[in-house]
Amino acid sequence: MIHCNTEVSARSLWAAFAGRLEPLGVEPHPDKTKIAFCKDGRHRRSFEHTSFDFLGYTFRARLAKDRRGLFVNFSLAMSDKAKKAIGKKIRGWHLNRRSGTNLSGLAHRIDA
Repeated sequence: MIHCNTEVSARSLWAAFAGRLEPLGVEPHPDKTKIAFCKDGRHRRSFEHTSFDFLGYTFRARLAKDRRGLFVNFSLAMSDKAKKAIGKKIRGWHLNRRSGTNLSGLAHRIDA
């Protein structure tokens, strides 16, 4: 992940990055490499990509609140893919079948 102040500098850096990889016979993956605009409340233009997933988090514009009230901020939250994976793992523990187990017994079984 690389952060740039302008789209022009981001495109220039992308071209330089691709140029460095080319002699190695490698190119940036088109689905995994993109320029995303960190859109917040100050920007009204529309862009192709305004969010991205990285290390299990989705970065996108979200409503936030401070002492002056509500505003739009570019921030992160757990990605949908990570939520589904964690939910699947928890369902696999079959906690509803272990109603007779005490809390320390559950913790021991989950850690195993």
